[in-house]
Order: sequence, then C-alpha cells, then structure tokens
Amino acid sequence: MTLCRYLSMLDSLAELATAIGRDADAAELRGRQATMTATLNSHLWNAELGIYSNRRSDTGAFVNRISPFNFHPMLSGAATPDQADTMARRWLLSDGGFCLSDQPQSPQTGGTQKPCNYGLPSIAHNDSAFNDQNYWCEMAALNLAFLVWYLYQRGGVRCCFVCLLACLLRGRGGGVPHGCCRTFTPHPIPPHRRGRVWGPMNYLVYAGLAHPRYAAVASVQAARKALATTSGKLLLGEWLDKHHVHENYDAVSGLGVDPDSNPFYHWGALLGYVALLEHGRL
Repeated sequence: MTLCRYLSMLDSLAELATAIGRDADAAELRGRQATMTATLNSHLWNAELGIYSNRRSDTGAFVNRISPFNFHPMLSGAATPDQADTMARRWLLSDGGFCLSDQPQSPQTGGTQKPCNYGLPSIAHNDSAFNDQNYWCEMAALNLAFLVWYLYQRGGVRCCFVCLLACLLRGRGGGVPHGCCRTFTPHPIPPHRRGRVWGPMNYLVYAGLAHPRYAAVASVQAARKALATTSGKLLLGEWLDKHHVHENYDAVSGLGVDPDSNPFYHWGALLGYVALLEHGRL
C-alpha cells in the first residue's frame, strides 16, 4: 500500500508547513492529499471484504490477501469513520482476521481456545498462508524503511540506516553479515512464520488507529486499546523470563522461540513502545 505511505507523508508535511507558517505550501500539500485520498477510496476500497485491498495491475481484480498493511489508509485519516469501523469490527476484532483481544492467553501456558491469541499476525488467520509461512527479510526491510521515516518525522527513536541499507542491498545468498538480515541458506522452513507478529506492523497499525479522525469510533478505540494490551503482554512474556526481545513472535503461543527469530532485536521493542504510548508515558 505504497499510496498510503505517500498520503501519510503529505499529511505530516502539511502539518509541518502549517506549524512554521508556510501556509501556501500547506494548502498545496493538503490539495494533493485530498486528490490522492479520493483516488484511494474510489479504487482500493473493497466493499465486499470491508477493507482496502491491493489490485492486480494486469486484470484490475482485487487481491484478497489481507495483512496489517491493508490498515495503512488510517495513518493519514484517509479512511472515513464508517470505513474504519468496518475494518475494526470485521478484521481487527475478529478471530478470523487479526485476533485482537485485551485478554490474550498467557505466553507461558499458550492456550488454544482462540485460533491466534496474539495480534497482529502478519497475514489474516483465515488465510491459508497463515500456516504456509516464509521468512521474508526483504519485505521486513521495506517496512522498516517507512518506519524509520515515520518515527523520525514524529520525533521518535533513531534507527540504524546502515543496517537498513545492508538489508535492502543484500539479495538472497548475498554476503551481508548476520547482524541485520541473515544470509539465506538452503534449509527446510518450519511452519511458523508468515503468521507471526512483528513489532513494526503493530506500531504502524496502532498509529493509524490513534489518528484523531477516529477518536469517536468505538470499535476503533476498542481495537487500539486491545492492540496496546496484547503488544505489551507479548513483549513482557519473554522479557521477564529470559530478557528476550524477539524479532517476531508466534501469534498462537506468544513465544518468540524459532530458529529465525533473533532473541534480541531492536524493533521488537516497538511492542513496548505501543503500550507506553497508550498509557501516556511517552
């Protein structure tokens, strides 16, 4: 959803232009934002599924695979309150979607009452790909690129640009060291990855849910609070026991244990950052 990222940039730049008294620039940026928002809503809102969807460039058909990226129109307030309500109810707060609940199972016991106890899995639970999973470093790096910009312009944390660049340039089988993106080697891929929970995805969806336009939408506020709760509990589950901050976590057990989940990885801390934001501690 690259268009959503562009809209978020326009929104932030217009806000900045207004703050420094460049009203003409702010008006131009808001005009671009309005035009592109109209395009987004007319072409990418999938009324049948009740969420924004990508479209195939060859056939124009919607791509019906839903991930946390599909909520990014909320980052700039592009989704209407009604659309945001539909997405929250049908997808975020649904066991078949992204499993948000303010009372997830304990990571230590790993209950099985719900199909996925911890949100947000990186693909909807009702998608067959939830268990047909791959480790996708290149996509994670692209997500981090936007995250670096978003946090920087919001006055947030500093990020490692050298590490990011190494990820983006690495290529499968390349020689970049393990530090950011481990070199791929031929080996069987265990079935616990595409549905895993990633800190950057949780943070960006939380930022969209927290947009002022949705402050009066009850389902959005419920999803926001549930996301903050599950993010904090997910991080603390292994931090308190092992002092691990994982690269990603299992959406069912809440555990980070996995051959390819680094146990001390910078962006895992974004889960705690979400919880701190929700409680007004930052």
